[in-house]
Amino acid sequence: MTDYLNPNPVPSPVLSVVTFAQEHLSGIKGGRLAKAAYPATVVSLVISDVNGDDLETIASGPAYWDSSTFADARDILESYGLWDGAPPSVKARIEAGDRGEAPETLKSDDPVFENAHAFVIGNNLAALRGARRRAEGLGFEPFILTSTDEGEARKAAHDYAAFIAGLACSMSAAPKPVCLLAGGELTVEVRGKGRGGRNSEFVLASLLEFAEEEVASAMSSGLEWLVLSVGTDGVDGPTDAAGAWVDGSTASRARALGLDPAAYLEDNDSYGFFKQTGNLIVTGPTGTNVMDLRVFLLRAA
Repeated sequence: MTDYLNPNPVPSPVLSVVTFAQEHLSGIKGGRLAKAAYPATVVSLVISDVNGDDLETIASGPAYWDSSTFADARDILESYGLWDGAPPSVKARIEAGDRGEAPETLKSDDPVFENAHAFVIGNNLAALRGARRRAEGLGFEPFILTSTDEGEARKAAHDYAAFIAGLACSMSAAPKPVCLLAGGELTVEVRGKGRGGRNSEFVLASLLEFAEEEVASAMSSGLEWLVLSVGTDGVDGPTDAAGAWVDGSTASRARALGLDPAAYLEDNDSYGFFKQTGNLIVTGPTGTNVMDLRVFLLRAA
């Protein structure tokens, strides 16, 4: 699959911090579960919530080898200023491992893995393909743009708005309404004191981006649009919503309510904004997680 918007995804530094630390503090991660079961055969059926389906990273690889070391774990904690504030037990364990007094996680040449087999049975691309089939059944012309979205939600909203504005001029000739699909997992730089998650923040930022003069001008030829972003686990940040949606009427509805979307975005209060406009998507926990799903619907009016 071509990844149009993020051709070279890089590992999330936050994910690296969590993964390296967990693998060196856990009794089952970093291949230790496979070791406990050895010489029995271990078959892992994996639901991936990681870009690229990296088996070393998913659930910190309980039945898969780990290429990192205790020294790597310490280095990355220090590089993000987390070492000094780490619990004494965590520091003691990593220091012991660094001195060779605690066993390392299992590496790729360990004979344990001759009896360990992993199969990815669900991931973001599978969800996108399911969404594509559903969109096609509803009469849309669907396209999958990427399954590896990463980066800050506001920057992603800017890039998507510019991309869609570039398509707007050709939409009048489209025989069907278009459904653009994307997935992956974004992040939020927290600056304010509001509530929200990466999906609702992306949607609120998209609302503002679609109001920008250049984008609004490109979309002014009668094109109807809708932007939606949800977490496939039904949870978006510390909220009860999975995400949110907006369309061309949302901005006017917000004005009628006296709401300033820019102020809510600055306070990271996308949940508070959409709770008032009625644009939250609440599904409840879905029982699975294959990252996030973004939907862009475009139709000539």
